Amino acid sequence: MSKSRVLPSWPALDLGGAALPGELVYERGVWGKVHGARTDYRWIAASAGFTPRRERLEQRFQLGYEDEPRKCSAWRALAGRHYALSLYPSKATDDDGRSGFLEKQLLEWRNDAGLPAALGALLLLPRSATWSDSIWWGRRGEPRLAQDPDFVLPIPEDDLPPAPLTTESIENAIDAGVAAWRQAGEQALADFYASLLAGQRGATLPGLDGPPNAQALAALLLPLPREVADGLSLAGWLPATAANEALAENWNGVGGAAERKVAPAGPAPGGEHQRRAERLARALLENDPRPLAAAPRPSALAVPVAAAGEDSLHISLWGPSSAGKTVLLAQLYLFAGNDDDDWEIFPAEGSLEFIWKMREVMRESNRFPQATAVGKPATVVYAFKNAQTGAVASMRVEDRAGRTFEELDEEAQKTLREAKGLVLLVDPVLSEAKLESQISKTLEEVHVRSGRGVRKDDRPIAVCVSKADLLIETARDAERAHREPDAFVRERVNPVLVKELRRRCDNFKLFPVSAAGVHRRFGVIEPAVFFDENLKPRIGRDGVPFNLMPPFAWVLDQVMGAAA
Repeated sequence: MSKSRVLPSWPALDLGGAALPGELVYERGVWGKVHGARTDYRWIAASAGFTPRRERLEQRFQLGYEDEPRKCSAWRALAGRHYALSLYPSKATDDDGRSGFLEKQLLEWRNDAGLPAALGALLLLPRSATWSDSIWWGRRGEPRLAQDPDFVLPIPEDDLPPAPLTTESIENAIDAGVAAWRQAGEQALADFYASLLAGQRGATLPGLDGPPNAQALAALLLPLPREVADGLSLAGWLPATAANEALAENWNGVGGAAERKVAPAGPAPGGEHQRRAERLARALLENDPRPLAAAPRPSALAVPVAAAGEDSLHISLWGPSSAGKTVLLAQLYLFAGNDDDDWEIFPAEGSLEFIWKMREVMRESNRFPQATAVGKPATVVYAFKNAQTGAVASMRVEDRAGRTFEELDEEAQKTLREAKGLVLLVDPVLSEAKLESQISKTLEEVHVRSGRGVRKDDRPIAVCVSKADLLIETARDAERAHREPDAFVRERVNPVLVKELRRRCDNFKLFPVSAAGVHRRFGVIEPAVFFDENLKPRIGRDGVPFNLMPPFAWVLDQVMGAAA
C-alpha cells in the first residue's frame, strides 16, 4: 500500500477507523465429487484452519440444483467471515461412471480487523478465480480418499500465499470490474441496485453474455453504503436448470437467473429505490464515487416517511435481559405477512444490516442472536403502510441491552418518556418479586421523568409476554392466543403484571408473543425450540412465530387514531 494508506473513496470501502494491514490471509477448502468413489458430494481437501463440517457449511453455498455446471465466481457473506468461491465443472466420475458435477473451491476470509467486505472482494475474488482442481487431482489415487468418507486431503500452507494489499491491485481490480459492467448498460445496473435497496433476495445481476469476471462481481459492492455492502452475497451465475428454495436464502444477487425464469423474493422496488439506484449505477459506470458523497440520503427506502417528519411516530421497545427484544425486532420483519393485520412493514435505510445479519443467524443458521451489548444499541427503523387506508408511518426503535433498561440510565429514561407509544416485553418465567420490581421501577421512572404529576400514562402501551410458546399446550391454546390475546395472557401470567400496569397506565393491552413459534403437526402442538449437542437453544425450521405484528399494529392504530 502507498504511504498515504488511503483507499478509493467508494462508500463500500469506508474503513470506519479500521487500520489497513499489509496483506490478507485466508483458509481454503474444496467441495465436490471424489473421482471413482461411491461417496456423494463431500469435502475433498482443506487447509488446517478450515473446519466446515462443524457448521454444515456446504448448505450455505447452494446454487439451485447445480445440474448445469459452469465456471463462475461467487462472494458469500456470513457472520464475521466472507468467502470467495471458484465454481467449475468437475472432471470426476463416480463409481457408476456418472459425470457432469459441479466443484467448488472456497477461500475463507475471517475479517477479524473489521475491514470493508468490498476490500476483501476486490483482492480475494480474483485470486480464487484462478484456482482449479490441480490442488488435489494429482492426489486422487490416495486410498483413504476413496475408502474413508471423512478423510480430507490436507492443503499445505505453501498453497495459501497471503494477498498483498496494494493501491495498484485495488485500482486495477476496480478498473477491470467497471469495464465489464459497461457492457450491461446503466438501466440494467440500476434495476439490479433498486432490487437490492428494496430488500429483495435472489435478484438478477445485470445482463451479460455470461458470468461476470471476479473483479466485476466485487465492483458491484462499491457504490453501496458499507452497512449494505458488508452483508451482500452475490453469485456470478446460476449453474442449474432451475432454482431451489435455498437460492433466495443464500444469495442477494444471482447471474443468469432471468434466463431460468427465477423471480426474486421480497418486496418490489418503488420510485425512491429506483431514483437512488440510478445514482449508484451512474457513479459505478463513470468510475467516480464523488457524486455519491454529495447525494442526499433518503430517510426510508421502501415508502415515504410520514409527512410530519421523522418525529411523527416514535415507539420505544423495552425489556429486561433475555426477554427477547432482538429476536422480536428481527422476526417482526422476516415474518411480515404472517399475521392478518392491515399494516405492512418495510425496511428503512440503516436497518438493512440488522435485517440481513438476523436473517443469516436465525433463518439460515437456526440460532438465536447474541444479546445486545451494553453501550451499543442497534437502531432499527421500519416504515409502515396501512393496506386499507393508505396511511404511512415511520417507527424508530432502539434495541438496547436489557441491562441498560434495568439500570435506567438517563439516555434510556429519555427514550422511554419521549416515545408516543411503548412496546414492553415481559418474560413469563420470572418470579413474582422480580417481575413486580422490573415493571414497577420502569413505570415509576417514566412517570416521574415525564412530568405527568397525578395523571396516569395515557399513551398506548402494548405489553408483550415473550416466549409465549411456553404457554401453548394445545391447538385451542394457539387459537385463543391469536383471537383473544389480552384475555389469554390475563389467565396465564402472574396477576402482579396487570396490577402494576393498572396503577400507572390508562391505555394498555396484553399480547402473548413468540418469535420462535410453535409447530402444529396433525393437530398436535410441538415446540419449535430444541437444544443442540452443546445444549444451546436452536430455532426449528418448522416453527411458525405468532402475534409479532399485532402489538405494533395496535399501537400504530392507537397513535394514528389519536392524531386524526
